[in-house]
Amino acid sequence: MKKNRKQVQESKQWIVDSLLALMAEQNIQTITVQQIAEKSDLHRRTFYRHFTSKEDVLDYKIQQMMDNYIPLILTTPDLTESKIVQLHFNFLEEHIDFLKILKRNNLFSYLLEKYNYYAPILYDRLSIQTTNPVELTFVSAFKAGGFWNVVSHWIDQENRLKPEEIAKLMEKFFSDNN
Repeated sequence: MKKNRKQVQESKQWIVDSLLALMAEQNIQTITVQQIAEKSDLHRRTFYRHFTSKEDVLDYKIQQMMDNYIPLILTTPDLTESKIVQLHFNFLEEHIDFLKILKRNNLFSYLLEKYNYYAPILYDRLSIQTTNPVELTFVSAFKAGGFWNVVSHWIDQENRLKPEEIAKLMEKFFSDNN
């Protein structure tokens, strides 16, 4: 059983890697499941055994990323927004090639949509309390939108600021006193 589970995980990872390699060369809309299967040395039916679409593959990749990121956020002591920013940019730096591929394929906003799902975890971890859940929703959306514009600009930079530098810069944007 363990061997079978390992084979499933390997097959899924080969599919993810193949899709990303193809996306580095061409637009996702022109990529076929057959191309992904051939590049991963798997049968087309194996693709469909694990995924329903190319977007499903991207969702799986993003889920893998978040499965590594969320525990880091949940276990970091004395967490502040500034620390979250630094942790996040460290994390993003590790995945910079994936981020560039998403931007090249006009899918950066797709990532933002997926990340919005995790925003409440961050705000819960920061113990931000409000009696008005609608207010929290809009504050979260406002901060996330600004943050993602900064991330988008940062990705495009040839000489990106280091995570601790960008965290220091962004600290003034997240401060409630400004």
